[in-house]
Parts: sequence; C-alpha cells; structure tokens
Amino acid sequence: EQRALIAAVGAVCTGCRGGLFSTIGVRINVRIRDRLFRHLLTLELGFFDATATGDLNSRLSSDTAKIGDQVSLNVNVFARTGVQLITTLAFMLQVSSQLTLVACASVPVVAVATQRYGEYVWALSKAMQDQLAEAMKVAEEALSAILTVRSMAAERSVADDFRSSLNDYA
Repeated sequence: EQRALIAAVGAVCTGCRGGLFSTIGVRINVRIRDRLFRHLLTLELGFFDATATGDLNSRLSSDTAKIGDQVSLNVNVFARTGVQLITTLAFMLQVSSQLTLVACASVPVVAVATQRYGEYVWALSKAMQDQLAEAMKVAEEALSAILTVRSMAAERSVADDFRSSLNDYA
C-alpha cells in the first residue's frame, strides 16, 4: 500500500514537471523568436540584400524552436538530475561515506568527457544547420525564379543542385 502511494505521488510529480516544462518551453520559444525578430528589424537594409529571406525565416522558425526545445529540455533534465543527485548522495553517505568518496572521484573525468562530447555535438549540429540553410537557399532561389528556370529548361540542373546540397547536409 505504501509503495503504491509512493508510485502514485511520483507519477503525479512527474506529470506536473512535464507539464510545467512544456509550458516553459513554449514561453522560451516565444521569447527567443520575439527577440530575434525585433533584432532583425533594427539591422541595416544592406543586411537584407545580402541575406536571403528564406534563411531568415528558417532561423526564425526552426532554429529558434530547436534552441528553445534544448533549453527547456536541459533545464528539465538538470532539475530532475539535481533532485536525484541529492537523494542518491544522501543515501550513499548513509550507507558508506568511504565508498561515496571513491564514487565521487570519477565525477571530474565524466564531466570533462561530457563537456568534450557536448562541444563536438554542438559543432556538428551547427554545421548541419548551416548546410541545410544552404540547401534551402538553392530551393528558394529556384522557386522564386521559376519562370527563368523553366524558360531555360533548367529543372533537372536545379534539382541536381538541390540534391547535391541536401547530400552535403546528410
């Protein structure tokens, strides 16, 4: 009976945490998009001549969503991990303080490895987003000049360029 009550309380708390962080995620996405859009409105006109509208729309929609989702997820995981860490350490200290110290000695090694891996994944993700933006730029240019593409019978060439850009992304 006590285990069932603990499980039920845990389930309710997990559901509340999930709902709370979903709401936080939406608010973060809204705030990031709003700030980016406001910043874009202040840039010099030359910036808009040099930057395709599709690139800006992509950044404003999908990139901001990814950033917001990552922030929300990281905060959620950090909160859950913090609670688990505190309760686990308390339990470990109660069982054996010497074994707890031995276990904690591995934390710096794991932290360094995690940081390096995170930097690698971030760089890889950024490179992929940049390449996807390039592919979408090819598509936008072709679609915005579809009359020229068709009049030159360049559909196959443009499609091959787009495929090549997508292959660089993949």
